[in-house]
Amino acid sequence: MSLFSVFISFIYYFCFAVLLVIFLVYRFDRSTGKRFSDLMANIVSLGVDKPLEKRVEGDDDFAQLDGVLHKVAASVRDLRRTEQAIIDNAVDVICSLDRNGRFSQVNPAAESLWKMSKDELVGKTLVALVAEEDRERTHAVIQAAIEKGDSGSFELKTVDKDGVTVEMLWNVFWSADMDRLFCVAHDVTERKQLERMKQEFVAMISHDVKSPLTSLQLTLGVLSSGKLGEMPEAVHSRLNRAETSVAHVVKLVGDLLEMEKLDSGAFQLYKESVSGARIIEESVALVEESLRNEKMSVDVKAADVQITCDHQRMVRVITNLLSNAIKFSEPESKIEASFAIDGKDALFEVRDHGRGIPKEKQQVIFERFKQLEADDEHGKKGSGLGLAICKAIVEAHGGTIGVRSENGKGCCFWLRIPCA
Repeated sequence: MSLFSVFISFIYYFCFAVLLVIFLVYRFDRSTGKRFSDLMANIVSLGVDKPLEKRVEGDDDFAQLDGVLHKVAASVRDLRRTEQAIIDNAVDVICSLDRNGRFSQVNPAAESLWKMSKDELVGKTLVALVAEEDRERTHAVIQAAIEKGDSGSFELKTVDKDGVTVEMLWNVFWSADMDRLFCVAHDVTERKQLERMKQEFVAMISHDVKSPLTSLQLTLGVLSSGKLGEMPEAVHSRLNRAETSVAHVVKLVGDLLEMEKLDSGAFQLYKESVSGARIIEESVALVEESLRNEKMSVDVKAADVQITCDHQRMVRVITNLLSNAIKFSEPESKIEASFAIDGKDALFEVRDHGRGIPKEKQQVIFERFKQLEADDEHGKKGSGLGLAICKAIVEAHGGTIGVRSENGKGCCFWLRIPCA
């Protein structure tokens, strides 16, 4: 074969090989490009929360990644359906407001509460639904939340389409990224009505019950003292029992009123510098008659150190603890009361040698209306409020209160409050 023929053959096969490579590259590029394009389209659809309409077939990396995308899309879809179901079925109002305080989204609870459709609410300002006396405050709170980019809670009165007032507790959160104020509002109308009824009841007890009882107590005291003439022994005995019963009721009413003050935050601590020993001494003096009747004594060990506290309320706490110790101790026994400085705390202790308190009941006794035994309320003349009041007063001082006891071996009530 001549050299020319060899050269022509080489050129022929070379051109054929080049064309074949070009053809294969074209086919590969066209197939891969389409699969890559479909994969990108699915990624974009997932990002904008649209259904993934295309599926990349095969068993290569593209197909595996596309399978993961479809699984993620299904999970996100299920999660959003769940979230939407929660929002749609929520009892509380869930909504969002724009920067101007206009509703941009509301859930069905908002429509039901204000008796307006979604179309009526969207675009309407929250202030337009608020009772006139709360409008200025509501506007200020919303603007403050937006300007500070903060969350907060507040109460306000809104008015529904029929003019009925609805009292609500709002929790709001400003999202700078979404430029929206997200809100959850709870209807507290019934709770507020109950609170007002409770306040009216307390006022009634204070004025219509306590005052006549106090007057009756004074009258019984004058009669039993003999200042209005000597009474027969049988009458004198009945008067003493009546006076004791009325005194118990007066104390119960006083405890109820004090508990209400502590619950409502309507009381204030009047702190002053006072000796811990003086608090113990004054408390012992207040239970002196009970000690004498039971032939009991108090062993006092108190450091004469100044602390800062509400003098009268701390005397009340120690008096309550001493009264309990007297109540649950045997006649002619001894009670111990002590005060000392322990680190940065003032430590008071009242110890008795009575029946003690079972371990499982040592925390329960500080709850209101709790008694150790079923007959304590009647047999021991207790209201179940004394220790609850003690706990509230001590905690108002930033302190703690507790008890150490073994059943049948007496108990030691202790309390700690900061010295300063």
